[in-house]
Amino acid sequence: MSERTIEKVAEVLRAALEAAAGAALERLAAAREAETKSDGSPVTAADRAAEAAALEVIQGAFPGDAILGEETGEHAGGGWAWTIDPIDGTRGFVRGGESWGPLIAAAEAGVVRAGGMALAVRGRHYWAAEGMGAWRGDERIALAAPPPLERATLVVGELRPLLADPGGAAVRELIAEAACVRCPGDLASFAFFLDGHADAWLEAGVQPWDLGPFPILAREAGAVFTTARGTQDLGEGTGLVAREPLHGTLLARWKVALEG
Repeated sequence: MSERTIEKVAEVLRAALEAAAGAALERLAAAREAETKSDGSPVTAADRAAEAAALEVIQGAFPGDAILGEETGEHAGGGWAWTIDPIDGTRGFVRGGESWGPLIAAAEAGVVRAGGMALAVRGRHYWAAEGMGAWRGDERIALAAPPPLERATLVVGELRPLLADPGGAAVRELIAEAACVRCPGDLASFAFFLDGHADAWLEAGVQPWDLGPFPILAREAGAVFTTARGTQDLGEGTGLVAREPLHGTLLARWKVALEG
């Protein structure tokens, strides 16, 4: 087994992203051949192939690690724990869109230490590792200080869960007060934020693997990641990312609505 360093973890992460993105791209022509899972979401041969490709890379480097894959479930292990969403945005993938790609994260003792994502069709990869910064390919990401809410651009994920009760009223108010709101969809929404096109990102109604790399990408880019309740528990299925003080402004409003 390879020696464990954060640099090695980052190297394996990037290789797994490349492998997953490549496997999905190879099957893009057959994207419309989708099945429906028990939760009503689509799954394709590309999802399974992309997850298998990522698993092969990670298990080859760190065979004792635990892994949670969206398609293959839990792979028991100790030490570090990985999450894999082989294609975030399968619905878009099936329809020939470009906002899809893999999300991969590596955590130690419950804290995400490395993570990344790839917009495969656009050939854009984002990754971060603790103490190493956040990167778009070989370009380091540095986010600008945010304006106040009334001059800010928000980017959002799934609108239906975001606007649902009990926090929906607060989210609607935040959207109404912001200068601009965008919704590219799937991981492209978070890329929109990392690219500096938005000042804050909000998401709800998702699974832990849908959020896996975002805490470390945000932190290493100079922003703050929390759930809507202000925790780091990805199992809550919500996410809020912005630089301070905008993050605090948004969190105070959303959290109070959820807990009220």
